[in-house]
Amino acid sequence: MKIYIYSKFTVKDFKISERRIRRTLEHIAQGTETTDLVAALYLSTKSIWTGGAAYANHWLYPKHFVPIRGKWARHAGPLPDDIPERYKLIRMLLVADSSRYPRREMDRYHWQHTYETFYDHLAHLFAHELHHFRRYHLGLHPREGENSANKWALAHVQKSGYQVTSRKIKMSKKKKRVGRQKPSLSKVFNPVDFGFDLAPTPLNTALAKITLSLSPKKQQKYINEKLAHFEKLHSLSPGSQLLITFDPSHIYAQQTATLVRPMRRNSVRIVIRTQDGKEWRWPMAWLERV
Repeated sequence: MKIYIYSKFTVKDFKISERRIRRTLEHIAQGTETTDLVAALYLSTKSIWTGGAAYANHWLYPKHFVPIRGKWARHAGPLPDDIPERYKLIRMLLVADSSRYPRREMDRYHWQHTYETFYDHLAHLFAHELHHFRRYHLGLHPREGENSANKWALAHVQKSGYQVTSRKIKMSKKKKRVGRQKPSLSKVFNPVDFGFDLAPTPLNTALAKITLSLSPKKQQKYINEKLAHFEKLHSLSPGSQLLITFDPSHIYAQQTATLVRPMRRNSVRIVIRTQDGKEWRWPMAWLERV
């Protein structure tokens, strides 16, 4: 396992030991075959969000290591000289301040975690993402998702001597809303549908022109057609091939992509994987079935 640690300050200033960080990750990884694993830890002083992500479904290559967009990009450092030719990746972000601990946090899956120290937090976060690596790369934990990852991580770190407690919080069910509000034209707009060449025409400009030229009735007709199109994309199986009809960055336009999974029912986006191995939450209005 390769471990890379990135920070824009001296970790000793916050009573955090890089040597102990490495020792903690190696301790948690014991018993797991991690030859193909790269772990990247980003340390911040003021990030509101902390967490991790495992990229273990497919092989990554050196060109994928340094993120150029999204929440990871602002913390990224240079490409290491010894990065493997291909690998699976776990990214993690924590605030390197020992004064924040003991600490209690609630994750997006309604689990409440309590960490006695920074290293307890690090151990549990890495164990959670390691569960995903073990599932997708090693074929362990079949059909297990986020809640199972939390259960396994808790048992693993407690057995390893870390001071972590976790419990699932029961949340009251929200009342279902009657009906669903239709998205606005801007949420379903594809300039290609109206013959725009986006090299000279900004997306917002094209949208403004179409909004002015279409009557409310025609706008609603266009929105309804797009919603019907979204339903068809939602019904496709993972692995289906899609055509990217529009990309404002002009990188992926007219390339095929693979459907990874749909998102929640009222989302206008869907998760795809482009030919370079990257995954995106891509607007369905900019996709067609091949």
